[in-house]
Amino acid sequence: MMQIGFIDAQFVSFLVAITLLSVSPGVDTLLVIRNTARGGVRDGVATSIAICCGLFVHATISALGISLILLQSAWAFHMLKLVGAAYLIWLGVSSLLAARRGTPLPVQGVMTSGSPVPFWQPIKEGLLSNVLNPKTVVFYMAFLPQFISP
Repeated sequence: MMQIGFIDAQFVSFLVAITLLSVSPGVDTLLVIRNTARGGVRDGVATSIAICCGLFVHATISALGISLILLQSAWAFHMLKLVGAAYLIWLGVSSLLAARRGTPLPVQGVMTSGSPVPFWQPIKEGLLSNVLNPKTVVFYMAFLPQFISP
């Protein structure tokens, strides 16, 4: 293993790869944008924090070896994909229906009718969108171990 000064070359490779993966847009990015437009900065930050909590769930599951079991079982992995897809479809359809009804966007986290957006909603959406994302399971099992020395 090559060392660059005090920094391991494997760590530098990991840092570059994870930075590129983190800045590339995906489902989580779109969810943060949607929730920020719907509920303001508060909802965007809450969604982002919940997504990060979902990453900790995946890291814990991966460390315990449960992700490997999930990847080895075609049925379990297929079910995770179906549940994740159903959840994303539900989010999309509910957004389209709200737009069709002409539901006004909230101002600073409060609907124009005066009812506040529940704080738990963006947290639930962010956590579920990340935990139910099969690509994250594959990432933690296939990509991450390449950068861990035995």
